[in-house]
Amino acid sequence: MSKIKHIAIIMDGNARWAKARLLPVSTGHLEGFKKLQAMVNCFIERDIPYLSVYAFSTENWKRPKEEIEGIFKIFYDGIEKYIKDWSKKGVKLKFFSLRENLSSDVLNLIETSEKIEVSPIKVNLGVAFNYGSRKEILHTAAKIKSLDSNYDEENFSKMLLTYPFPDPDILIRTGGEKRISNFLLWQIAYTELFFVDKFWPDFTEKDLDNIIAEFHSRQRRFGGRTS
Repeated sequence: MSKIKHIAIIMDGNARWAKARLLPVSTGHLEGFKKLQAMVNCFIERDIPYLSVYAFSTENWKRPKEEIEGIFKIFYDGIEKYIKDWSKKGVKLKFFSLRENLSSDVLNLIETSEKIEVSPIKVNLGVAFNYGSRKEILHTAAKIKSLDSNYDEENFSKMLLTYPFPDPDILIRTGGEKRISNFLLWQIAYTELFFVDKFWPDFTEKDLDNIIAEFHSRQRRFGGRTS
């Protein structure tokens, strides 16, 4: 049975979770952040070294100003908690972030959090914040062209925002939607996809274990065949 190295999660359904309970949307995002904390602990316990989450997309700027402000408050609070707590648990933080639209304060905070030394590293947590996969691919293509590098898959992958994370073994999307929504389009070429009807705040440790069990029951051929 092959070891799972990397699981990526589209944490969808926070706002709908809150609206279904007649709560502010910001409450849904806060519950989503609490669920992420719980999942990080699950990954430590299961010895899964890479977790990537879709926290804020380049398209999310179209949302109401109040909702965006609430997400950014959770972002700041989350970084503070990471510096005080998560890094000491063995969580190494990396952001998959495009610089456009982010203030210098946010960019400095991202840089500071990524520089924190963690030893030993138990989970590498990748946070896609102000991320869009199509823009990432265009950005990478332009970088390779400017450097006049060899244009092959290996060099291309090394210049993506996600490097040095390995490609995901599993992609989970909660919230009932069955689409990728511009997340890790290059990286998930051979990833096993799982779509869950539950909203992200309702996702459980058992749900994660069920997905892991189903993953191990699947045959991954990567385009090949043994007979």
